Amino acid sequence: MIGKRYEVGILSNVLLAAFVAAMFSGCVVSFSNPLPASQPVGRDDRLLGKWEGQDEQKNPISIRFEPGSIHETKLSVSGSLGYQNPIFRMVTTKISGNDYMILRLNDPNADKDYMVVRYATNDDKLTVCLLNVDRVKEAIKKGKLKGQIDYSQWGGAIITESSKSVLSFLKSPDNKNMFTCLPELKKVTSK
Repeated sequence: MIGKRYEVGILSNVLLAAFVAAMFSGCVVSFSNPLPASQPVGRDDRLLGKWEGQDEQKNPISIRFEPGSIHETKLSVSGSLGYQNPIFRMVTTKISGNDYMILRLNDPNADKDYMVVRYATNDDKLTVCLLNVDRVKEAIKKGKLKGQIDYSQWGGAIITESSKSVLSFLKSPDNKNMFTCLPELKKVTSK
């Protein structure tokens, strides 16, 4: 029985990873060093509730933001696999007038790396913009960013800049072209 549960657990983790990778264009950019402790973080209550739309392949997608611990939000995603509660724990912050989600996988065994996602809300619409892995890889190759590139088929990139440099990177107006926005989501329920 334990062996069967273990196999199901591995399969569900593989499916979850595949779904999250598909959601994030097959490749992910993550950061190894945190934002400086001086950077304020919290929870953006405008996000709370359920948002629906389509992914880049026109598949239906639903994202739910729920209150977590004091400053955290839990993020669940549903689609063809159903809810995976929650996939991420996140906090939000504002940097140079832009809103950002700081996302960590909700798995105690996961790496301590995190993802940074820029977002904007306008009434009942949510726009999510992800770091473009190809542009980040190019910046790493050219020495504009410190990081590591994963050359495997699903390879992403890890930005290894210092905490201060991560904040400088996110503040820079030059980073605007480093993000690619996903199709807009619409809020269907509050909290």
